[in-house]
Amino acid sequence: MSNNWISYSNYFEIVGLKTVFTTRYTLSNSVDNDRMAFTELVGLNPKNLIIPKQTHSSNISVCETPGNYPDTDAIIAINQDLVLSIQVADCFPIFIVDIKTHYTALVHAGWRGLVANIIPKTIQEMIDLGCKKEQLKIVLGPSIKSCCFEVRTDVVHLFPNDSIQANPNKEGKYWIDLLRIAKNQLYKVGIELSNIYLDHHCTSCQWDSFYSYRRDGKKAGRMLGLIGWV
Repeated sequence: MSNNWISYSNYFEIVGLKTVFTTRYTLSNSVDNDRMAFTELVGLNPKNLIIPKQTHSSNISVCETPGNYPDTDAIIAINQDLVLSIQVADCFPIFIVDIKTHYTALVHAGWRGLVANIIPKTIQEMIDLGCKKEQLKIVLGPSIKSCCFEVRTDVVHLFPNDSIQANPNKEGKYWIDLLRIAKNQLYKVGIELSNIYLDHHCTSCQWDSFYSYRRDGKKAGRMLGLIGWV
Protein backbone atom coordinates (compact mmCIF):
# COMPACT_ATOMS: atom_id res chain seq x y z
CA MET A 1 0.00 0.00 0.00
CA SER A 2 1.44 3.36 -1.06
CA ASN A 3 0.09 6.85 -0.46
CA ASN A 4 -3.17 5.31 0.76
CA TRP A 5 -3.84 3.21 -2.29
CA ILE A 6 -3.00 -0.38 -3.19
CA SER A 7 -0.94 -1.17 -6.26
CA TYR A 8 -0.97 -4.61 -7.90
CA SER A 9 1.22 -3.47 -10.79
CA ASN A 10 4.28 -5.45 -9.68
CA TYR A 11 2.27 -8.67 -9.67
CA PHE A 12 1.71 -8.45 -13.41
CA GLU A 13 5.37 -7.62 -14.15
CA ILE A 14 4.61 -5.59 -17.29
CA VAL A 15 6.42 -2.32 -17.85
CA GLY A 16 4.01 0.61 -18.11
CA LEU A 17 0.97 -1.18 -16.70
CA LYS A 18 -0.80 0.40 -13.71
CA THR A 19 -3.29 -1.64 -11.67
CA VAL A 20 -4.40 0.26 -8.57
CA PHE A 21 -7.16 0.34 -5.97
CA THR A 22 -8.09 3.12 -3.56
CA THR A 23 -8.68 2.90 0.18
CA ARG A 24 -11.16 5.04 2.08
CA TYR A 25 -8.50 7.70 2.60
CA THR A 26 -7.12 8.09 -0.92
CA LEU A 27 -9.21 11.13 -1.87
CA SER A 28 -12.40 12.94 -0.84
CA ASN A 29 -14.87 10.28 -2.07
CA SER A 30 -16.85 12.49 -4.37
CA VAL A 31 -16.77 9.49 -6.68
CA ASP A 32 -17.18 11.18 -10.07
CA ASN A 33 -14.55 13.80 -9.31
CA ASP A 34 -12.32 11.33 -7.50
CA ARG A 35 -12.24 9.01 -10.49
CA MET A 36 -10.73 11.75 -12.63
CA ALA A 37 -8.42 12.98 -9.87
CA PHE A 38 -7.19 9.52 -8.89
CA THR A 39 -6.54 8.61 -12.51
CA GLU A 40 -4.32 11.65 -12.88
CA LEU A 41 -2.70 11.10 -9.48
CA VAL A 42 -1.37 7.66 -10.48
CA GLY A 43 -0.04 8.95 -13.79
CA LEU A 44 -2.83 7.89 -16.15
CA ASN A 45 -4.82 10.06 -18.55
CA PRO A 46 -8.36 10.83 -17.30
CA LYS A 47 -9.43 11.68 -20.86
CA ASN A 48 -9.10 7.98 -21.65
CA LEU A 49 -11.38 6.73 -18.86
CA ILE A 50 -13.95 3.99 -19.35
CA ILE A 51 -16.76 4.50 -16.83
CA PRO A 52 -19.33 1.68 -16.64
CA LYS A 53 -22.82 2.17 -15.22
CA GLN A 54 -22.74 -0.80 -12.86
CA THR A 55 -25.99 -2.67 -12.26
CA HIS A 56 -24.88 -5.91 -10.52
CA SER A 57 -25.37 -7.72 -13.83
CA SER A 58 -23.22 -10.18 -15.76
CA ASN A 59 -23.07 -7.83 -18.75
CA ILE A 60 -19.73 -7.28 -20.48
CA SER A 61 -18.57 -4.43 -22.72
CA VAL A 62 -15.59 -4.63 -25.05
CA CYS A 63 -14.49 -1.00 -25.09
CA GLU A 64 -12.94 0.77 -28.07
CA THR A 65 -13.38 4.42 -27.07
CA PRO A 66 -13.38 6.33 -23.77
CA GLY A 67 -16.66 7.31 -22.16
CA ASN A 68 -19.65 5.95 -20.28
CA TYR A 69 -20.87 2.42 -20.87
CA PRO A 70 -24.45 1.68 -19.68
CA ASP A 71 -25.60 -1.43 -17.84
CA THR A 72 -22.28 -3.24 -17.62
CA ASP A 73 -20.19 -4.73 -14.84
CA ALA A 74 -17.21 -6.07 -16.78
CA ILE A 75 -15.16 -3.98 -19.18
CA ILE A 76 -12.45 -5.19 -21.56
CA ALA A 77 -9.86 -3.16 -23.48
CA ILE A 78 -7.90 -4.54 -26.42
CA ASN A 79 -5.68 -1.48 -26.84
CA GLN A 80 -3.46 0.41 -24.45
CA ASP A 81 -5.01 3.85 -24.93
CA LEU A 82 -7.92 3.20 -22.54
CA VAL A 83 -8.11 3.41 -18.75
CA LEU A 84 -10.59 0.95 -17.25
CA SER A 85 -12.35 1.93 -14.01
CA ILE A 86 -14.91 0.52 -11.58
CA GLN A 87 -16.24 1.43 -8.14
CA VAL A 88 -16.94 -1.02 -5.31
CA ALA A 89 -17.91 -1.15 -1.65
CA ASP A 90 -17.79 -4.88 -0.70
CA CYS A 91 -17.96 -6.40 -4.18
CA PHE A 92 -14.84 -7.84 -5.77
CA PRO A 93 -12.69 -5.65 -7.97
CA ILE A 94 -11.19 -8.19 -10.35
CA PHE A 95 -8.16 -7.19 -12.42
CA ILE A 96 -7.41 -9.40 -15.45
CA VAL A 97 -4.41 -9.03 -17.75
CA ASP A 98 -3.22 -11.14 -20.67
CA ILE A 99 0.54 -10.96 -20.26
CA LYS A 100 1.15 -11.61 -23.97
CA THR A 101 -1.54 -9.66 -25.85
CA HIS A 102 -1.77 -7.01 -23.09
CA TYR A 103 -5.57 -7.11 -23.28
CA THR A 104 -7.03 -6.01 -19.95
CA ALA A 105 -10.32 -6.42 -18.11
CA LEU A 106 -11.81 -4.99 -14.94
CA VAL A 107 -14.79 -6.67 -13.30
CA HIS A 108 -17.23 -5.54 -10.61
CA ALA A 109 -18.45 -8.79 -9.03
CA GLY A 110 -20.86 -8.79 -6.13
CA TRP A 111 -22.82 -11.84 -5.07
CA ARG A 112 -25.39 -11.30 -7.80
CA GLY A 113 -22.68 -11.07 -10.43
CA LEU A 114 -20.98 -14.19 -9.08
CA VAL A 115 -24.11 -16.34 -9.19
CA ALA A 116 -24.81 -14.97 -12.69
CA ASN A 117 -21.31 -16.19 -13.72
CA ILE A 118 -19.80 -12.84 -14.61
CA ILE A 119 -16.30 -14.25 -14.01
CA PRO A 120 -16.43 -17.22 -16.44
CA LYS A 121 -18.32 -15.09 -18.95
CA THR A 122 -15.57 -12.46 -18.88
CA ILE A 123 -12.85 -15.08 -19.26
CA GLN A 124 -14.69 -16.61 -22.22
CA GLU A 125 -15.09 -13.19 -23.84
CA MET A 126 -11.35 -12.60 -23.55
CA ILE A 127 -10.66 -16.01 -25.07
CA ASP A 128 -13.03 -15.19 -27.93
CA LEU A 129 -10.97 -12.04 -28.49
CA GLY A 130 -7.79 -14.09 -28.85
CA CYS A 131 -6.47 -14.48 -25.30
CA LYS A 132 -5.23 -17.79 -23.93
CA LYS A 133 -6.10 -19.07 -20.47
CA GLU A 134 -2.50 -19.75 -19.53
CA GLN A 135 -1.60 -16.13 -20.34
CA LEU A 136 -4.19 -14.59 -18.02
CA LYS A 137 -3.08 -13.28 -14.63
CA ILE A 138 -5.78 -12.21 -12.22
CA VAL A 139 -6.12 -10.26 -8.98
CA LEU A 140 -9.14 -10.72 -6.72
CA GLY A 141 -9.02 -7.49 -4.76
CA PRO A 142 -10.41 -6.51 -1.34
CA SER A 143 -14.01 -7.57 -0.76
CA ILE A 144 -16.41 -8.70 1.92
CA LYS A 145 -15.29 -12.09 3.20
CA SER A 146 -17.07 -15.05 4.80
CA CYS A 147 -16.59 -13.57 8.26
CA CYS A 148 -19.04 -10.79 7.40
CA PHE A 149 -21.24 -11.86 4.50
CA GLU A 150 -24.51 -13.50 5.49
CA VAL A 151 -27.75 -14.13 3.61
CA ARG A 152 -31.28 -15.16 4.49
CA THR A 153 -32.93 -18.44 3.55
CA ASP A 154 -34.70 -16.86 0.56
CA VAL A 155 -31.46 -16.63 -1.45
CA VAL A 156 -29.14 -19.16 0.15
CA HIS A 157 -30.11 -21.76 -2.47
CA LEU A 158 -28.44 -19.61 -5.15
CA PHE A 159 -24.96 -20.35 -3.79
CA PRO A 160 -22.86 -23.50 -4.28
CA ASN A 161 -23.14 -25.87 -1.33
CA ASP A 162 -19.42 -25.78 -0.58
CA SER A 163 -19.57 -22.00 -0.05
CA ILE A 164 -22.32 -22.13 2.59
CA GLN A 165 -21.82 -22.49 6.33
CA ALA A 166 -23.34 -25.84 7.30
CA ASN A 167 -25.74 -24.41 9.87
CA PRO A 168 -27.50 -21.04 10.11
CA ASN A 169 -26.44 -18.60 12.79
CA LYS A 170 -28.68 -17.63 15.70
CA GLU A 171 -30.53 -15.15 13.48
CA GLY A 172 -31.31 -17.83 10.92
CA LYS A 173 -28.83 -16.49 8.37
CA TYR A 174 -26.05 -18.30 6.56
CA TRP A 175 -22.45 -17.18 6.13
CA ILE A 176 -21.28 -17.36 2.50
CA ASP A 177 -17.68 -17.63 1.25
CA LEU A 178 -17.71 -15.48 -1.90
CA LEU A 179 -13.94 -15.76 -2.28
CA ARG A 180 -14.27 -19.54 -2.56
CA ILE A 181 -16.91 -19.12 -5.26
CA ALA A 182 -14.71 -16.74 -7.25
CA LYS A 183 -11.64 -18.98 -6.98
CA ASN A 184 -13.60 -22.08 -7.97
CA GLN A 185 -15.14 -20.37 -10.98
CA LEU A 186 -11.70 -19.35 -12.23
CA TYR A 187 -10.29 -22.81 -11.66
CA LYS A 188 -13.21 -24.47 -13.44
CA VAL A 189 -12.62 -22.40 -16.58
CA GLY A 190 -8.97 -23.41 -16.63
CA ILE A 191 -7.14 -20.65 -14.78
CA GLU A 192 -4.31 -22.10 -12.72
CA LEU A 193 -4.31 -21.04 -9.08
CA SER A 194 -0.70 -19.91 -9.50
CA ASN A 195 -2.01 -17.20 -11.86
CA ILE A 196 -4.44 -15.80 -9.29
CA TYR A 197 -3.49 -13.31 -6.59
CA LEU A 198 -5.85 -13.20 -3.62
CA ASP A 199 -6.14 -10.04 -1.55
CA HIS A 200 -7.53 -11.27 1.78
CA HIS A 201 -8.52 -7.84 3.11
CA CYS A 202 -12.16 -7.87 4.26
CA THR A 203 -13.83 -4.57 3.40
CA SER A 204 -16.45 -5.00 6.11
CA CYS A 205 -14.08 -5.94 8.95
CA GLN A 206 -11.45 -3.35 8.15
CA TRP A 207 -13.49 -0.21 8.71
CA ASP A 208 -10.31 1.86 9.10
CA SER A 209 -9.19 1.07 5.54
CA PHE A 210 -12.24 0.41 3.34
CA TYR A 211 -15.81 1.44 2.70
CA SER A 212 -18.47 -1.23 3.11
CA TYR A 213 -22.07 -1.13 1.95
CA ARG A 214 -22.97 -4.13 4.09
CA ARG A 215 -21.57 -2.37 7.17
CA ASP A 216 -22.52 1.26 6.51
CA GLY A 217 -25.57 1.06 4.23
CA LYS A 218 -26.49 3.82 1.81
CA LYS A 219 -24.08 6.28 3.42
CA ALA A 220 -21.11 4.08 2.45
CA GLY A 221 -18.47 5.56 0.18
CA ARG A 222 -16.89 3.76 -2.75
CA MET A 223 -13.39 2.51 -3.58
CA LEU A 224 -12.06 2.82 -7.12
CA GLY A 225 -10.14 0.34 -9.24
CA LEU A 226 -8.13 1.30 -12.34
CA ILE A 227 -6.18 -0.49 -15.08
CA GLY A 228 -4.26 1.60 -17.57
CA TRP A 229 -0.95 2.20 -19.32
CA VAL A 230 1.65 4.92 -19.01
